[in-house]
This record gives sequence, C-alpha cells and structure tokens, in this order.
Amino acid sequence: MIRAGASAREVAERTGWSVERVARFEGPVLAEREHVANLARDVVLRVRGGDGRGEETLGERVGERLAARGVAADGATWDAYRGEDGTWSQKASYQPTMVDV
Repeated sequence: MIRAGASAREVAERTGWSVERVARFEGPVLAEREHVANLARDVVLRVRGGDGRGEETLGERVGERLAARGVAADGATWDAYRGEDGTWSQKASYQPTMVDV
C-alpha cells in the first residue's frame, strides 16, 4: 500500500496495525519510491522538429515550465507510486506562488 502511495497512517487504518508497526516497514519502500522518482526526473527527452534546444531531462523541462509560471525551478517535489498493474506513475508537486495584481 505504501508503494502505491498510501501513508503509514492510511495503511494502519486499513489494516488495523499500529502506525509504529507500519513505520518499521515503510523506510525501504519510501526509498524505492524516491529512487524511481529520481530516475524519471533524469530521463532525457527528445525534442521533435529539431528546434535547436537539444536534449534535456524531464526535471529540466518541468523546472523551465515552473519558472515560466513564477515558481522556483527547484521548487517541485517529486514522487513515484506503483499501481495495481505494476506500472510506476510519477508526480511532481509544487506550491503556487501568489502574484500581486
């Protein structure tokens, strides 16, 4: 369940285990999720049409898109979770900044 994105508290509620008991097992799973998220962030993207930008990583592309919206390029928090079908999904979260108008 943690691999699929549930927190230790959610797993404890679903299973009837204590949060402390679940927490003993979550460390390696959270490390795996972080590792997969880092792999995804470092994937090299190919640009169609040869616009001269060359190759860049997914992390760089997301950083550029965030910067264009006034969010610090390194302001994204990356995570990965594994679905029931065994495929990994990636998520980049960020806090939007308030802009005075």
